Amino acid sequence: CDSAGKMLPHEFSLFIKSLKDRVPSLSDVVLSVRCSDELSMSAACVVSALEAGAAEVCVAINSGSATPIETLVNIIRTRGDECGYSCGIKITELHRSVNQINWLMKSKREKNNTPFDTGIKPTVKKDLKLERH
Repeated sequence: CDSAGKMLPHEFSLFIKSLKDRVPSLSDVVLSVRCSDELSMSAACVVSALEAGAAEVCVAINSGSATPIETLVNIIRTRGDECGYSCGIKITELHRSVNQINWLMKSKREKNNTPFDTGIKPTVKKDLKLERH
């Protein structure tokens, strides 16, 4: 994990290799990596980690907290065959979903407009009288 996002790709590769060398039991574990995109190099670090033996990658919708999913999928689509990587993600559907999530995150809504803003609250109407017929 490079949560600070300060490692360069070759440093991250060496980090993964040294972990695997120092902890032999990691050969029986699916090694997952997460790289922050502080230096805009998380995708390159992820590729280096995969080449060094990592098998899973933590991704994000947007850059910053982790490697953007669209970036990683594009790398796999473009160079995956050469490196032995694959994924079953459908690019068009992914792009639509990411755009919709980004729109939802950035859209300006009136305060208390949705349950996501304040939570779901029961509606209580005052002065409502029920009469029997």
